[in-house]
Amino acid sequence: MISSVGAGSDGLSRQQFGNLMLPIMQEELLGNEDSMDKLRSVFLECDLDNSGTLSVEELWNAIRKMGADVDLEDVIQLMGEIDVDKDG
Repeated sequence: MISSVGAGSDGLSRQQFGNLMLPIMQEELLGNEDSMDKLRSVFLECDLDNSGTLSVEELWNAIRKMGADVDLEDVIQLMGEIDVDKDG
């Protein structure tokens, strides 16, 4: 699933972030009705530079904000797996 998300040259877009995080949120964190609104809210809060994409650091903060205890090194590895064409 991770490699099917894809990533652009500037990081994860809002759509890619949603594709990655929505199944996790639906299962573990939220009811189905408000999960997309919460996901958008988390993305916008974590996109600190308002670029429309999440850098590794912004993605790490988003994942932690959603309740996961994950190391930055794991997020770097995750981004490497998502960015299958290695263009950022």
